[in-house]
Amino acid sequence: MLNETEKFTHDFLSADMKTHLLILLLLFRCLQSVAQTTEEKNKFMKMAIDLSIEGIKEGSASFGAVIVRDGKVIGKGYNTTKLSHDPTAHGEVNAIRDACKNLKTMSLEGCDLYTNADPCPMCFSAAYWASIKNIYYGVTKEDLDSAGVGIEIYRQVCLPYTERSIKMESVLRDDANKVFKDYLKK
Repeated sequence: MLNETEKFTHDFLSADMKTHLLILLLLFRCLQSVAQTTEEKNKFMKMAIDLSIEGIKEGSASFGAVIVRDGKVIGKGYNTTKLSHDPTAHGEVNAIRDACKNLKTMSLEGCDLYTNADPCPMCFSAAYWASIKNIYYGVTKEDLDSAGVGIEIYRQVCLPYTERSIKMESVLRDDANKVFKDYLKK
């Protein structure tokens, strides 16, 4: 039989041990979740890289992408600009088009984009307009630049219109604005 001090110490240690065990269990689950997330990220990035290789084999550029929702691939694509004679047919855009077609929606809210390279401004904009949640990429724009792949477009989109290499001029602004405002009313 335990005296009062021993009983208090036993109960305290038991509660303290329970707390420690609970903390350890939570830490283990967090680490397990991080490991699964890292493993999944690697798996989907590998798919994007494999698609980029497929694009090269088909005679196009080396950019591939997959769209993932709840751990499932819902869209994929690789760069087909040369094959389709379409300068917008980047891997990310093709993957977004595929995912939207498969889901029959233009919103990819809650989806992740995996691409083997940092998306260009057009692809980033497409992901933005599609409401992509996260973008995971492999090669950075600095890597692209050091490899001789021009990244001038990143600088161009930040310049004022008057300093861009493509001339930009607003024409019939009031007429265009009226149509836009009428559309917004509906």
